[in-house]
Amino acid sequence: MGISYNPSIVTEGLVLGLDPQSPRFYNYKGRSVAFDGTGDYLSIGLSSDFQLSNLDFTIEFWLNWTSFPGVIADLVSTRPNSSAAAGFLVYANSTHIVLALSSNGSTWDFNTGPSVTWSTGNWIHCSVTRQGSDIRFFINGTQQGSGYTYSNSINVSNPLVIGGSTDGYTLNGYISNLRILKGTALYTSNFTPPTEPLTAVTNTKLLTCQGNTISDASSSAHSITPNGNAVIDYNGPFSGSGWTDLTNRGNSGTLTNGPVFIPGGPFNNSGGSVYFDGTGDYLNFTNINNGTDDFTYEAWVYPTESGKDNPAFIYTSSLIHIAGLYNTAGGTNAIFGASSRPGSGNYVLYAPDITLNTWHHIAWVKSGSSLKIYVDGVNQTLTDTGSFSGTQSNNVSYIGTTVSNEYFEGYISNARVIGGTALYTANFTPPTGPLEAVDDTVLLTCQGGAITDNGPNSHAITVNNDAEAITASAFEFDGTDDRVAVSSIPLMSQVTVEWWGTSDYPTSGYRVPVIATSGGSWTDGFGFYQYDGYVSWFVNTYTKYARISATSFGFTHWVGTYDLNNIKLYRNGSLVNTNAYTNAMNHSSSTLQIASQGSSYLWDGKISNVKIYNKALTEDEVKRNFSALRGRYGI
Repeated sequence: MGISYNPSIVTEGLVLGLDPQSPRFYNYKGRSVAFDGTGDYLSIGLSSDFQLSNLDFTIEFWLNWTSFPGVIADLVSTRPNSSAAAGFLVYANSTHIVLALSSNGSTWDFNTGPSVTWSTGNWIHCSVTRQGSDIRFFINGTQQGSGYTYSNSINVSNPLVIGGSTDGYTLNGYISNLRILKGTALYTSNFTPPTEPLTAVTNTKLLTCQGNTISDASSSAHSITPNGNAVIDYNGPFSGSGWTDLTNRGNSGTLTNGPVFIPGGPFNNSGGSVYFDGTGDYLNFTNINNGTDDFTYEAWVYPTESGKDNPAFIYTSSLIHIAGLYNTAGGTNAIFGASSRPGSGNYVLYAPDITLNTWHHIAWVKSGSSLKIYVDGVNQTLTDTGSFSGTQSNNVSYIGTTVSNEYFEGYISNARVIGGTALYTANFTPPTGPLEAVDDTVLLTCQGGAITDNGPNSHAITVNNDAEAITASAFEFDGTDDRVAVSSIPLMSQVTVEWWGTSDYPTSGYRVPVIATSGGSWTDGFGFYQYDGYVSWFVNTYTKYARISATSFGFTHWVGTYDLNNIKLYRNGSLVNTNAYTNAMNHSSSTLQIASQGSSYLWDGKISNVKIYNKALTEDEVKRNFSALRGRYGI
């Protein structure tokens, strides 16, 4: 247990950890690998891990068809090519899922499977297991067919291939959370498919197609080679309706009425960004000149709205060098590069649509006469109109809009303009940390907690309307109906509640950020509330509290503890109030509620990083937790 992404955080006694900036939360919708049906596949070298012999096994994954194959698509295979029969093979066509097994490495002595009603564009959980000699197929947790048996030893003598064979039968679609277990039949009867990314349970030999890189998350750590254009995609199988509990105790929060997730940046939800609301927010600066030669425009973008009228990420001249979203026949959310804003007769180069509400690294690059757009490090197949021309001028430049007031809606992070250098000339892995001012950098902004130019030119940047620097991930609650309910928490004799948040406190009334109590009278349990210009932390009844004066505030670290001697309240690592109290804790295993109590006392502001401990943290431990994360929240 514990929160491995930041070892400075106290983990002893932690029973609940809800952190929207953690790597696990960042992947809460899951990731997948996209295969375009024209030669894409992943390969792993020959390994005894996949020598299934006569053992029980489980092969499972989520599958999302873009289109069905003309013949079949090899999904997971250890045969050397599309005509061979060797080892094991899971394949499918428009009507069936099939398992093929070979004991001699030259012929299939088991090659069958049930009929399935597939559909395109939907995530389907698929699993095949062997228990003893019984073979079972499950689709979305429901067993398909029956009576399949195979008791021979499976002979594997070739590398593992995912998403196709080395010379054909490739998938046009997505695979997510592929897991192979050797020695365990994980599913032997109908089940509810997992609702979160899979983990490496006992006997896991491969776990892939689930993170921000194509890698193996099992203890085997197999090296995986992408072939063709196989690439990580932000399309995942999970609903994204929860707030993941990092302690693995299953106490994940359920979001009600759409509290808005605010991403802290593209690097495991860190790195900073600027939010543009699409109604007039933009940045502008003057006298930027990146010449007429090679260039690189790049940024991480997180669009939250499509179909807008060609908003720009970066616009550096009225004559040349624009990058943004293209609302045209090419799609409503395509990436474009242009020599002036899209329009009749203007040069426009555009790539396929990107997905909303996920981070994408975008790079528009000119190298000699070659113009390329990379999305998440992959060179895109482009459509172009007109011819690229124009002379660079020193006009006013923008981020988040064009001169025609076409406003971007979403988040932009680590925007960098390089003049004179084509930084990317082939597919690449996008940077995994904040960008730096490399040679020929003329602009570097939208990173960290301030809107400044971190490049060598230190351009003055004007913030227009209410474009906002974002330093940390959080959920934003509107004070009207947004809230989160967390499944029952355990009974405790001592307690610590910790959270980070902001408050847009109104003039009067009760507001609740975090509470666990059985009813509206607040005569048991514990929690925080804001009322009459104070933030209070109570135990057993709302009249037994420690409190401090606070109305509206920016990101602040709050901790309440109870050790059977004192109720203590901490703010930003410092003890600010103590109330002597010695009664035993009186609380049921009631639902923990965030941003409300029931449907009342709704919070107006942001909440992030909620933790519950079954002990009272010491003053030093509170300071330790504050110090570990204060930089994230700009304190």
